[in-house]
Amino acid sequence: MDSLYVSSHPDDFRSLQALIAAEFSPSRPQTLAEEPPARVARCRPALVLRDAEATALCGAGAVSWYLASVGGRTGSDAQQQSEVWQWLSFAENELTPVACAVVFPLLGVMGVDKKLQQSSRAELLRVLKVLDQILEPRTFLVGESLSLADVAVAMAALLPFKYALEPSDRKTLVNVSRWFDTCVNQPQLLKVLGKITLCEKMVPVTPKSNSAVNTTTAAAAANGTAPSSTPVSGEFQICTLRGGKSIGTPSNHRIYMLLSVPLPQVYKIKPLALESAFTHISKSIGCGKELTEHLCGAVIGRKGDRIYHQLKKLGSSLDWDRACFTMDPKLSYAVQEAFIRMHEEGVIYRSKRLVNWSCTLNSAISDIEVDKKELIGRTLLPVPGYKEKVEFGVLVSFSYKIEGSDEEIVVATTRIETMLGDTAVAVHPEDSRYQHLKGKTVIHPFCDRKLPIVFDDFVDMNFGTGAVKITPAHDHNDYEVGERHKLPFINILDENGFLINVPPPFLGMKRFDARKAVLQALKDRGQFKEVKDNPMVVPVCSRSKDIVEPLLKPQWYVDCADMGKQAADAVRNGELKIIPDHHLKTWFNWMDNIRDWCISRQLWWGHRIPAYFITVNDPSVKPGEDVDGHYWVSGRSEEEAREKAAKRFNVTADKISLRQGKTHTHTHTHTHSVTHTHTDKLIFLRQFLVKTTKVGRDTKLCGSESVSDRWILSRLCAAVTLCGNGFQAYDFPAITTAIYNFWLYELCDVYLESVKPVFSSTDAESQKQVEVCRQTLYTCLEVGLRLLSPIMPFVSEELFQRLPRRQTQNSPASISVTPYPESSEFCWHSEEIDREMEFVMTVVRTIRSLRADYNLTKTRADCYLQCIDSATVSLVEKYSLQIQTLSYSQAVHPVSGGDSAIPEGCAVAIASDKCSVHLMLKGLIDLEKEVAKLTTKQGELEKQMEKLEEKMKKSDYREKVPAKVQELDAEKLRQSQTELQKVKEAIENFRRMM
Repeated sequence: MDSLYVSSHPDDFRSLQALIAAEFSPSRPQTLAEEPPARVARCRPALVLRDAEATALCGAGAVSWYLASVGGRTGSDAQQQSEVWQWLSFAENELTPVACAVVFPLLGVMGVDKKLQQSSRAELLRVLKVLDQILEPRTFLVGESLSLADVAVAMAALLPFKYALEPSDRKTLVNVSRWFDTCVNQPQLLKVLGKITLCEKMVPVTPKSNSAVNTTTAAAAANGTAPSSTPVSGEFQICTLRGGKSIGTPSNHRIYMLLSVPLPQVYKIKPLALESAFTHISKSIGCGKELTEHLCGAVIGRKGDRIYHQLKKLGSSLDWDRACFTMDPKLSYAVQEAFIRMHEEGVIYRSKRLVNWSCTLNSAISDIEVDKKELIGRTLLPVPGYKEKVEFGVLVSFSYKIEGSDEEIVVATTRIETMLGDTAVAVHPEDSRYQHLKGKTVIHPFCDRKLPIVFDDFVDMNFGTGAVKITPAHDHNDYEVGERHKLPFINILDENGFLINVPPPFLGMKRFDARKAVLQALKDRGQFKEVKDNPMVVPVCSRSKDIVEPLLKPQWYVDCADMGKQAADAVRNGELKIIPDHHLKTWFNWMDNIRDWCISRQLWWGHRIPAYFITVNDPSVKPGEDVDGHYWVSGRSEEEAREKAAKRFNVTADKISLRQGKTHTHTHTHTHSVTHTHTDKLIFLRQFLVKTTKVGRDTKLCGSESVSDRWILSRLCAAVTLCGNGFQAYDFPAITTAIYNFWLYELCDVYLESVKPVFSSTDAESQKQVEVCRQTLYTCLEVGLRLLSPIMPFVSEELFQRLPRRQTQNSPASISVTPYPESSEFCWHSEEIDREMEFVMTVVRTIRSLRADYNLTKTRADCYLQCIDSATVSLVEKYSLQIQTLSYSQAVHPVSGGDSAIPEGCAVAIASDKCSVHLMLKGLIDLEKEVAKLTTKQGELEKQMEKLEEKMKKSDYREKVPAKVQELDAEKLRQSQTELQKVKEAIENFRRMM
């Protein structure tokens, strides 16, 4: 018998969902109110199947789907199954988070933040009102009977109906209340839930529990935010007892894939300027910070819509009803809850480290927000806050005097102003030049600071003088050296980029003004050595374009080491696959060398970090420092944080003073163009569309198709297959290339040109062939547009709407709801026809090349195709109309035998090992005039080549001429040689004809 592991807590609605689904199963599993074996599953509910592989299904979604599907409650067809999945996703992602945010404080699971609870309650009512509108004409969510969709959504709404939705609320939710009452009174739900008592007044309650299950743990599991959360909808998480691995296997149901789009990056629309303006306004009229935040949020919220409009213009197929704003209550709640849990687990911690600091933003920024600007040497760059551009890409060398001697040691830096914060000079332990300086110190020229000479392996003794200045507080490498040698960390910059902790006259200077001042001061003291160009990378803030400064700041960090290892191991073990695999190197480079993530941001805009610094008003407890994590506590409210702090220091709550931090969390989470086909082809297509009959046959072949028809249908099949394979392999360039080649090079360049004679015929017999061509072309257009739709949604939609329908009834209203072509639908691919047409196009290209060589732009010429055998003659005869049309020939004559069969006056070219092309020129051109023209051309080319060769033979050519110019000269010479050879061959051919 199968075993179902559930929680016995009466409000664990995920376990209740699984228990109700089990009531529909013909063979109910045994129910166990205990944790499943660790080797089987990590969460409840879990279902262990007693099959050959002892498979385990984990999470409410997977378990309830399996049990309900056996009982026929997951939809009667593919469409209904997809709808059920959508409702499961609605319950999981829309209803559950806000329901828990409202009810959990009432159950005592989390601290009460009235403001957050009120906003969450408003969000809950908004979600339920959407559901209310949907239920107005319905009894059940999917079909005409109770399904798993009803069970899942009802269970997500269970806690609000029991504890939060007062009678006045239920009156505004008539349809939801009716539906919920219908659901919970079904026999299967009554058996599991019993009689539900609805809420009369929303007040804190202590629900009865028939187990020793901890309320917090049970509710957290119910919320799906505990470590044992339900797998993503649409997948079963299958664990095999034999292998002990978790393998994500897609279910065999056709479902809609649900992908979340990152929240709009509203700071891209200059919120800092907005913030600055609102701050000025608020100071003028006496507004508080909260009002300023509200004003900023209102404006940025409206600006965020612009990003959604951009997504719509890109053709993104999204469920716009599910759009979320960064500061929505459910997202604020999720961020708060995640921070608190990770802080309690030690994953989030407080530390004073070097961060990427933007003086313009007055905030730390992440590594991915830093652009690396590469410089090849001295460069002047604009910097916010400076009228003149600032010099970068130079290396400044200066000397430090050795204490107690006349000796000096020369160091170099690209940021000379940071020498004011130097606390050491480092050399390599094996550098013989500096062994005598062990234990020595150098004197700082601008203060009485003595800097030790330290020996460290990180120094490259082959670079410069082999001596390096160490500024631990303003350089990442120097920071590590400072840690190893326990050097002082002197911060010389404040948050706005002004110098601090430095002697006059540098004190209070702007950082890049100080750069000039320090350089001049070193020159005045005679310690300046040189300035030279130096290739370097300058870190630039992607948001403010300011130069990023490494700055020591106490910030909040996420420990990423274990997560990075798990991510790397998942790929190495085959549990996760990176497609395409050439990105594996990047993946492992990131994950194996991952650094802890700084999540603090010193901006008003964002989710406030729910952390508080503790001050204990008790003489027995010494005061803490900002960087001491023991003096920081996180909480869902200030009251909760105070209780935690009192418990930690073993004092009463009244002796605890809290200061919330000022930082906010950082929670952000080859296509070709087909539009340039020739204008005449578009006009021809338009004429075709006008003439196409609206009621035609289906896509089966009629047997009257010409070789051109069969070839283009074969190529269409090949394009469908290539696109299908491309999507399977995530090879999107292959998809766009296949579509591009079909539309431009096969349909437009070849097929449309080859069938023009058919459409220009007027006899009755030809009209039958016209209809066949028209149907073939229709198929190509309709299927081709469907292939193109995901890549170019708007162009394909516009053309699809102009395309007449074969069947006016039941025709799709939009191309976006048509099925994507699959290779199983199209069985017209013919390798034989493809090979034959490939030969034909080789012949056509050879004829076109000959015509171009002899400048036959408008004149038609007879073409004699000398074939090696009778089979090739037959092939030429079969495709003679196509060859004549595509090569713009007067007539095509297949010839077998020797050269005697070819009339005089022809230009010749080899098409393949089976066919030679002879183009009749006699009588079409003035041979003597052409020879004279070509002879002049030959002379010009020879002079050009002689001049170029003379230039390239000069002794200093290789040394003085740039490599790129040398490459261009070599290419010019090669092209001239090729052109000269062709001119000589043409002259010889013309002379043979004379």
